[in-house]
Amino acid sequence: MLRKCIIVLALGLLLAAPATAREYFGGTMLVSPQVFVLDHMGSTVSIHTEVPCSSVIRSSIVLHGANGLTITPLYITSDSRGNLVAKFTSQDMLTIVEIPRTDLTLTGTFVDNGTLSLNATITVK
Repeated sequence: MLRKCIIVLALGLLLAAPATAREYFGGTMLVSPQVFVLDHMGSTVSIHTEVPCSSVIRSSIVLHGANGLTITPLYITSDSRGNLVAKFTSQDMLTIVEIPRTDLTLTGTFVDNGTLSLNATITVK
């Protein structure tokens, strides 16, 4: 019985580790601010991810918006957990958003040649 419990526990740990790693490389991103007001813009828009910054080729990061238009980040940094944060100028954001909502996709390349693609929808007023 103890042997079976150990085997089940070991298998559970082996299966859980890859699933956790995959979550970093897919899904959504957090855009701040979540509401982009055309008449009252801040200086930058931040995109926060759960992707380790060190795992991405920084020069490959691009933000896709309305009508297939793209912009490149003002700069890329990491948060306190080491995850990628991309900053975009509000002026650049104006070129890729449309009222009332815009779907955004952040793309890039991992250092191991994998592809990064994260999505979010923001409100535009």
